[in-house]
Amino acid sequence: MKFSKLIIPILVLAAGSVKSQKFGVKAGANFSSLSKGFDYQDTKILIGVHAGVFANIALSDQFNLKPELLYNGLGSKVEYAQNQIGSEYTRRLDYISIPLMLEYRFVPKAFLEAGPQLSYMINAKEKYTLLNGSETTAKISKDFLNKLDFGIGIGAGYNFTDKIGVNVRYVAGVTDIYKYNDGDAVRNNNIQLGLTYLIN
Repeated sequence: MKFSKLIIPILVLAAGSVKSQKFGVKAGANFSSLSKGFDYQDTKILIGVHAGVFANIALSDQFNLKPELLYNGLGSKVEYAQNQIGSEYTRRLDYISIPLMLEYRFVPKAFLEAGPQLSYMINAKEKYTLLNGSETTAKISKDFLNKLDFGIGIGAGYNFTDKIGVNVRYVAGVTDIYKYNDGDAVRNNNIQLGLTYLIN
């Protein structure tokens, strides 16, 4: 319920500025990975998806505040070094994310953006392949994972028309995904590439 309390201020802000807002939807691909640490020997990019809604709140002719509500499919392909088994894992971490970006439009159709992102983990699972070729999929207990994840995003976008645009964003995780980790922190890293569509 702590997560709900964090959403309320954003909704209040949106309601108070509804006359100056534009609403839209967005979707696209995620190219995510986990930083090295804990029991990971090597990490590789995992392709996932993101989708959700956003609002553009005009602050001035050049600056917009853009809160978003997204489903974010993150994770990584990793090589597991414990006991030198050499197993390969695909670890998927699903989040509901709230980015709060500040846009700077340096030309009418293009912008730069930066801001924080708060995410709540809704699912965690892994698929691993052993040396004998067998595969297993299992849920990861969230008792050992931090459900809240904080990150910092920077990006850019371009609007082809008044309705349709493209957006690229890099989000660097700040939070260790593990609750109990005495070694190097394991953090989410993600590059988003997606399309946006303004409804009004």
